Amino acid sequence: ARVACRSLGLGTTYAGYRTARTGEYGLTSQPIYMDNLACTGAEPDLHSCSRATGHNCVHGEDVILSCVSTNPGSATGSYVGPTVRGGVSGETPWLYRLVGGTSSTWGRLEAREMTSEAWGTVCDDSFGLTDARVACRSLGLTTTYAAYQTAPSSLQGSSTQPTNMDNLGCVGTESSLDQCTFIGSSSENCAHSEDIWLTCAGTSATSWEYRLAGGTTYNGRLEARSSSSSTWGTVCDDAFDSRDAAVACRSLGHLSTGMSYRTVLTTSEQGSSSQP
Repeated sequence: ARVACRSLGLGTTYAGYRTARTGEYGLTSQPIYMDNLACTGAEPDLHSCSRATGHNCVHGEDVILSCVSTNPGSATGSYVGPTVRGGVSGETPWLYRLVGGTSSTWGRLEAREMTSEAWGTVCDDSFGLTDARVACRSLGLTTTYAAYQTAPSSLQGSSTQPTNMDNLGCVGTESSLDQCTFIGSSSENCAHSEDIWLTCAGTSATSWEYRLAGGTTYNGRLEARSSSSSTWGTVCDDAFDSRDAAVACRSLGHLSTGMSYRTVLTTSEQGSSSQP
């Protein structure tokens, strides 16, 4: 996409793209000249990139391109996302940024439609690791060590800000959050104490994985491990309460509505003596 924008003499910093939808396709009489493009990023134009000699495409695979030459937001990490899908009507591109961090790879996650001046936050309801990875992808950042938390009070959005995305339900393949299902600002039920703080690190950050063991998809012994370890460990009940349980459910990619928790009752429910 960046090389395509360069070919057109346009800015490449915030290049964005998506597949064309009905009504946007090329004419059936038009040829398809380029397929399987594989640019390195240094080329001056698309015809300098390697590509297939023929093609096996239809116009339902045509590319829609966006070339924005200046930073659309005031914060480091702003990125032009593809055209919105799911939850919001129309064909409006979305913008994303991270605010309040000390680098371009972490901060409070904010989003807005390009037609709006109001940057809004993203709510932690139903937000999980899959959503975090898509959020990092929306920002043009690596997803390898994506991590998230609910923002502490000092890092929450302004009381005048809307919450633009609630109950995100990404499957993981989306190129940006607006392609996931979500509830918009007109119907959300969040407070800024539920804002998402996002980290998109490439190599050095430690992320965590979670699972339920000894039960089903929705109940069992809570276990966790860091990305730097292959060993699953248990979670202790000291000071554990319903707020921790709600976060645990979201960490697992589940809804926190109707959640419950208890200390294990029998030795068969306990973790192995060899587990940390």
